[in-house]
Parts: sequence; C-alpha cells; structure tokens
Amino acid sequence: MVVRQPVSRINKGLVLHKHVLTGLKQHNVVWNMMATTSSFRGPVALIEQGTHHIVGVAYMEDCQGPLTKKFLEDKKEFHGFSKRQVKAGGLVGKSYRWVLSEAIFFEKPLPFPRKNGQNVWANLEVKTRKDLARYLTEVTLPKTAQDAKEGPQNRNKRRNSMKPS
Repeated sequence: MVVRQPVSRINKGLVLHKHVLTGLKQHNVVWNMMATTSSFRGPVALIEQGTHHIVGVAYMEDCQGPLTKKFLEDKKEFHGFSKRQVKAGGLVGKSYRWVLSEAIFFEKPLPFPRKNGQNVWANLEVKTRKDLARYLTEVTLPKTAQDAKEGPQNRNKRRNSMKPS
C-alpha cells in the first residue's frame, strides 16, 4: 500500500501545456512526456502554462525513461501522440514519462502569484499553499471518472500495463 502525502500539503506546482491538461482531464493521457527525469513524487498543483492559475491537483507517481521509440509507438493511449507523430519525431528529446494520477480539476481556477522563469516547477509560497488548502476543503473533490468506473483490481492492471517490458 502506498502512503500518500495529504493533498492539503502541496508545496510545488507543475506547469503544463493546455493540451496536456485537457488530456489529463479527459483521462486519455496519464503521462507527461519530458526531456528530463524527476525525483519528485507526491501531490502537485497543476498550473496551466501562460496563466497564473492553479487549475487542479494530481499525484506525481513515477518518472521512467529513457523510453524507446517502439515502446512509445505501442503505448499511444497513455501519452496522446499518434504512432505517426512518434515515427515522425513528435517526441524527439522527450523520452521520459512523468506518470500523473488521480488528477482532479477545479470548476474555478485558483489564481496565484507566479514568478517569471518558472518553466516546469513552481514553488508555491506560504500564502498560496494556505489558499490552496482552504480551497480544497471548500470544494467537494470528486473521484476521477476512470477510478469511479473501475475497481481497484482493474486500476492496478492499467497501471501495470504502463510499465516498460
């Protein structure tokens, strides 16, 4: 059993492109393809790139790679790129997968003061962390749609299918 850090103790924000957030929201993407590895694991605030808004929260489960082109071609359902895009080099330089799970999106984004130059990670200031914790207690956080559809056994099968062979 994995012991999770409470979502109310989020110290970092992960800055993501809108198309990645849309994929997470629709539950058809669970990987964020990146050029580098990350040792961070735990809850993160999801920040839409180009805005000063926290749009949701998720857990950073794992980081794996470098992954082969063949592996990426076979696992399209997890990263959202087509086989054609992978073959054409659509993931060139992005051979690490950051596995995100249990993404929950807010109906109304939470504004926060973001410093310029924070391209991937944003350290959340004390006031922002308090605002986020308060916001999380005020809203009812739904289960993710996919977790509601499937029981724990199927969820574990899905996670195991994401591991490189």
